[in-house]
Amino acid sequence: MRLHYRWLMAAFAAGIAALSAAAPANAQLPLGSDFLTPAVGSASQGQTFDFFADLVNNSSSTVYLNSYGFSLDAPAGITSNAGDIFFSTSNVPFSLDPTVDSGPLDLFDLSVADAVTPGSYAGTYTFYGGADGSASDMIGQENFNFTVTSSGAASPVPEPPFFQMTALLGLGCVGLLRMRDRKRPAWRSWMWAGLGSVR
Repeated sequence: MRLHYRWLMAAFAAGIAALSAAAPANAQLPLGSDFLTPAVGSASQGQTFDFFADLVNNSSSTVYLNSYGFSLDAPAGITSNAGDIFFSTSNVPFSLDPTVDSGPLDLFDLSVADAVTPGSYAGTYTFYGGADGSASDMIGQENFNFTVTSSGAASPVPEPPFFQMTALLGLGCVGLLRMRDRKRPAWRSWMWAGLGSVR
């Protein structure tokens, strides 16, 4: 029984080691995987949402931010300015020294066209760089979600079909004729009745 217990403990230790080795590498990236503030956004049709980031260099050496990767599984009516913002020196820093916090910065915006179908869409933002200005290692990556909601504009009321309009017009004419008959004096009705009997 004791040998069986030792075998179970050895298997448990091996499993823990395997899980540790298979842990996501994002947790050890210099910029980590939780830099977006927030990582969930939403906008109505015809509006824009800004995604911000707070970048912290968690490594022990200076890290250079040389490029970016951006992907969004969404219709063409959702556009991003991620490239324009990344290569603007006033937003994303060229490098970060160890433990330095960039503070909040506008990372990218998503603009929604009026015709985009409401729904939830997933995307990923990745930083590339490393030890110098020519490095292209992945140094940070985070997934984000974006929800498009309806703008709430009233949809145009469809016109009724032709046969319904014709039926309503016919009923209206019958109603007018009936009203005219009710307003006719009694003696005129007797006269018409008499003429009818003469015929």
